[in-house]
Amino acid sequence: MLDGDDPSQISELVKKEPASFTDYLNFFEFLAYLCESGQIEKKEMAGVFDYYLRKLKQSSEVAAYINDPTKGFEKLAKVLRES
Repeated sequence: MLDGDDPSQISELVKKEPASFTDYLNFFEFLAYLCESGQIEKKEMAGVFDYYLRKLKQSSEVAAYINDPTKGFEKLAKVLRES
């Protein structure tokens, strides 16, 4: 989803907020919840999903979206800040 190098496509995802985009982020929010609750270790999450976590941080628009408290990705935002 965020693998493309075309910033305009990523901008469109953020702007339009399709279900596929928010579902994708919700998956990582769930993983962040599992980390916070001690059900998995952050290093395990990073070990398996490092590439995808880096992609979430790589785009300033996606990072801003995740960090927007009205979007509901607080746990994911915290994990990304700490990684």
